[in-house]
Amino acid sequence: MIATEDILLIVVAEASSIVRHGLVSVLEPLQTQIMVREVSTLPALEAALQHSQVSVAIVNPMLDTSMDINRLRQNHTNTHFVALISAVVSNRLTQAFEDCIGINDSPDDICCKLQHLLKSKPRRTPYVNNLSQREKEIAAHAISGMSNKEIARHLRLSVHTIITHRRNIYHKLKVHNTTELAVAALRCGIVSLTDLKG
Repeated sequence: MIATEDILLIVVAEASSIVRHGLVSVLEPLQTQIMVREVSTLPALEAALQHSQVSVAIVNPMLDTSMDINRLRQNHTNTHFVALISAVVSNRLTQAFEDCIGINDSPDDICCKLQHLLKSKPRRTPYVNNLSQREKEIAAHAISGMSNKEIARHLRLSVHTIITHRRNIYHKLKVHNTTELAVAALRCGIVSLTDLKG
């Protein structure tokens, strides 16, 4: 018998009751380890996250147009956020999530993904809103391959200022080099794959 404090809470945030109920039935093999709560709106999701120790939030990225998944992740660092894909959605809507599950995934695949997440710590994502507009601009130039000197000349700033900005960018995004910066910038939407290719 599993103790009550060992039971983990999963919240399923989806407007469609059919999709919600279907996912809950898929999660039945995990029912000895988890408790599932269903919500259908963004305010209900925020309330569940605020008042409960949620281990995983499975959220339709199109639940609400005002939803800011980065803000939710920043405010609930002990919760894994998984995108629930029930229609064709832009990669931009799913990039801030740790993982995705789709309505066409097999029950075994869904359960495996969730079990894997439940065994790990939530992945911290760089929080792009901490970057100033100037820092975003400098990050984009750095990723494109420009040197500090070139960025300084292009922006009409001193090299020392660019170095200071880059140090702050690396600290805020918790990266150590330009490659890690590129990955973080892609995740956060500072740059797109097209920008990197061009």
